[in-house]
Amino acid sequence: MRARRHRFWRRLQDERDKGLVRLLSLLATVLGMWGGLFAAAFFAGRYVLSRGAPEVLPGGVAVTLLGVMGALFFSSVGHAATAFFAARDLWFWDASPTSVTASFGDRVIETLTLAAPATVGLSSSLLLGFVIGGTESPGAVARAGVGLVAVVVLTVVVAAVVAHVVAAVFPAGAVSRASVVLLGIALCVALVLLRQSGVERLVTEKGAEEFVAKAGGLFTVGPPRLPHNAAAQFVIGGDLVAGGWLLLWVAGAVAVARLVYGGLYKRARTRAEQDNPSRDAKGLVERVVAFYARRSGPSSGAMVRKDLLAFVRDPSQWGQLVLLLTISIVYVVNCRALVAGFGDVPQAGGVILSALHVGVVGFVAAGLAARFAFVQMALEGPAMWLAWASPLSPRGWVEAKRRAALPIVFGFPVLTAILGAVALDLDVGTGLLSVLLSAGIAWCCVAMGVARGSVAPLFDAASVGEMAMGPGAMLTMLRALFLSGVGAGLQLVTAGLTFFLGAAARGGVAAVVGGLFCLWTVRFARRQVDAGGAAVARWRHDPP
Repeated sequence: MRARRHRFWRRLQDERDKGLVRLLSLLATVLGMWGGLFAAAFFAGRYVLSRGAPEVLPGGVAVTLLGVMGALFFSSVGHAATAFFAARDLWFWDASPTSVTASFGDRVIETLTLAAPATVGLSSSLLLGFVIGGTESPGAVARAGVGLVAVVVLTVVVAAVVAHVVAAVFPAGAVSRASVVLLGIALCVALVLLRQSGVERLVTEKGAEEFVAKAGGLFTVGPPRLPHNAAAQFVIGGDLVAGGWLLLWVAGAVAVARLVYGGLYKRARTRAEQDNPSRDAKGLVERVVAFYARRSGPSSGAMVRKDLLAFVRDPSQWGQLVLLLTISIVYVVNCRALVAGFGDVPQAGGVILSALHVGVVGFVAAGLAARFAFVQMALEGPAMWLAWASPLSPRGWVEAKRRAALPIVFGFPVLTAILGAVALDLDVGTGLLSVLLSAGIAWCCVAMGVARGSVAPLFDAASVGEMAMGPGAMLTMLRALFLSGVGAGLQLVTAGLTFFLGAAARGGVAAVVGGLFCLWTVRFARRQVDAGGAAVARWRHDPP
């Protein structure tokens, strides 16, 4: 635990040394996101209170906690499999004379460190906002914190039990990969159900009143003694019996997990050591990667092939792509509902929706740039000396990393742009412009992510998540989002000015404007790669 605190403060000190303004910008971004969710939940709780329907509060808290448990469970199973059976420091615990309970506690804390921060941060803003707005009770706020911590610990411990049972049969790497896929499927199902529930009606006065009336009898979700229901009753009503049940759930889960750890750890550890993730890259995938690497040139082809195969084999890299793929699928599926909303003014609706479409695709590209492109150089880690032995120049390094990121950070958003334009039923000119602008934004995001990640790579980061959640990655995503906003604005202005032109004229204008934008993005990307190569040349003999 002390080592983790030391690593955190050292990372914070390093970021402050790189610039106080940079660190403050990151903190402002995080606080802004947290504050936005808190405000939305606060006003929801305030509305329930103003309507004289306090009976809605326990059900709302129960639903929130149930959602937290579901999302955290799928995420924690994969992290638990890695922390318990495939972590780098397991040799220390295997060789040390420490007790089994001590090693078990350390692995649980490691799983919490990997899986819980983002989920706890987002859920705490929603839960605290809803409780403060709906109860105005300091005691309820304190109980909400206790209930959230208990639910998080319970979920992670249960995930550790499941990881042990499954990893005793299948290798830990396969468990991690399967958990990411299942998380994407669960998220897709949840978003589809949320859409079918007509949640968008809540923004209207009538829809909100109907929701409050229907939710008035929803005190629990399932049996009342389940953890999320017991936590909700403890938080809102201060029910100490329900709080006791919640603590009993946590204590029982920890006891069972400790017994499972003692009985199945060695078998699961042996299975993890026998795992061969390279088998997942055999066959068609490996042939496609080899074909693309050959087209990347003789000098950088080997590095491109290595990076893409590492992407296929490492769930921590392609896991984010699964989640973004899920969001894109839900977005494309629900495009028809967006079109129906502008049924009375279809032409104006096409203009507005096309701009929103470019913004959504840009958001996806920005997320991929921060999660995948930015970390490319840092992934070399301790093996950096091998890369120096290659015939590539510093700029050639950055260019090879850019080419390795192109299929994911460029190809996926462009595919989303094409499918979305078809689903939105845009005319040829408007759809062509949206695709060209989206392609230009994605092209810039690839180069920007790789170049910014080459300035000061986090070679000592413990995980890909730590690399992708640092100040540099967050600022890179903000720059990419700004570029997405520029592209969406250009789409809106161009489509609006050509509103009364014929189809052929709109297509011609779209081709000219989109082509010019793409030419600018090519030059912009080249300058980014040059800047990244210059940065690599500077720190080559003194790595950050």
